[in-house]
Amino acid sequence: MAEQAEQVEQFARKLWENRSSNFIERIEKECGYPKNTLDSGPWGLEWDQLPDKAKDHLREMAAQEVAAMQTPPSEVEQYLITMFRELERLRPVKYGATSHGIAWDNDWERLVLLVVLGDAAYLHPLYPGDLTRDPIATAANLWAKAEPEIDKPDANYVGYKR
Repeated sequence: MAEQAEQVEQFARKLWENRSSNFIERIEKECGYPKNTLDSGPWGLEWDQLPDKAKDHLREMAAQEVAAMQTPPSEVEQYLITMFRELERLRPVKYGATSHGIAWDNDWERLVLLVVLGDAAYLHPLYPGDLTRDPIATAANLWAKAEPEIDKPDANYVGYKR
């Protein structure tokens, strides 16, 4: 139990260390503080300077994350993790923190595989039968279908805004 409390405390501190202005505003709002209460000075408040109410709120958020990390993945989650690891092996993403993914395309009204290509992603439509019971084989088959399409002039791309 003490080990989990320590994990929660470390995670709460990490949440605060990696804060953004939107995150600070959210914490202020959820704790009932006036705007800019927790963001004084050029770098904001340090952990030791935070009011107890804000620290407790961050600990609650951290406890939920720690519990989620300790929950074993469902069969679907494990399938997707395995499939995306294999896609990453087949087509490593060299730039950025994001990797390949699956999304819903409203125009096509279907799932699409997003193949990350640096500052853009290729959208490969998924058809019935593309997702099989074997995530490794699925990744290989999807990549075999998507790879030749990427360089075509009429390939479907989506760019990222920065």
